Amino acid sequence: YVTVDILKDNNSEGNRISLIMKAYETASGSILASKDALTRRFPKAATDVLCSYAIEDNLQPFLDDICKNFTKQASGGKRISLIFAVDGSSSATMNDRVGNDNMPLSAQIRQWVRKNAYKGKFHLQGIVGESIIFDYVMIPAKDAEGYAMDAAQFGYLIEAWLNDQVGVTCTTRVDGTTVYVTIY
Repeated sequence: YVTVDILKDNNSEGNRISLIMKAYETASGSILASKDALTRRFPKAATDVLCSYAIEDNLQPFLDDICKNFTKQASGGKRISLIFAVDGSSSATMNDRVGNDNMPLSAQIRQWVRKNAYKGKFHLQGIVGESIIFDYVMIPAKDAEGYAMDAAQFGYLIEAWLNDQVGVTCTTRVDGTTVYVTIY
């Protein structure tokens, strides 16, 4: 999506506008392009005419930046959020030692995300006894078989790993680019 901010500047010498165009990727909110434009002063020029002058010189470079950065992001992974929570009826906590390594569940999850995030890129917002929140995890554009990776597929991989390899019962739910993992 694209936002446009316009600031009108009117004085005795004439009218001008400052225009800021920004393009964002809808799925992640990442900025794809930004262009600023400032027109010269024109006596008695209407705002719509000044906007067309500002856009005329900046539209093609703006569109070029969108295409270039979208292609770069598409090949460089996708951004999702990942939320792990212990079910309220469960006696489990993130501090329980699990799996063959006998490490706390929170450490196991963090290590798995570190290893499976695209180029290890993620941000851990916090860990408490009942939850872990990654406000973003970069996931690869493609899975090991070459198919497109999305939040649902990444959630499936987490669920399979926790259930089958760590021995922790869980389910996943996907809402847009957020994966919710409930541990029982």
